[in-house]
Amino acid sequence: MARTKHQLEKAAAEAAAWLDTLDPEELASGATVPADLIAVTRALEAVAAAEQALEATVLAARQNGRSWGRIGIALGVSRQAALQRFGPMESGSAPEGESPRIERSPRAPRPRSAARGH
Repeated sequence: MARTKHQLEKAAAEAAAWLDTLDPEELASGATVPADLIAVTRALEAVAAAEQALEATVLAARQNGRSWGRIGIALGVSRQAALQRFGPMESGSAPEGESPRIERSPRAPRPRSAARGH
């Protein structure tokens, strides 16, 4: 199951805190080293760092005028999937050929016209 950025950062922080509780002297004296768990923790930290790097590069691409369609191609996903995952980002303006994303409030229902006979 995919994790959110916040969940990854929290898990990486908890894993790092756990690593800090390991006593190097105890491990050096022949105690069983949980190398597999240490490797899992380090891999989780790498995933969190990679997510941050990916967000930064997507933002940079948007600031360089790249469209969500092009970013989606680079990510191997659709334009819509890229936009849903990373956007809208604060890039100042939309790239050439794209309209800026405008938040609209829901439409009020249209009154029925008396001229239509309703």
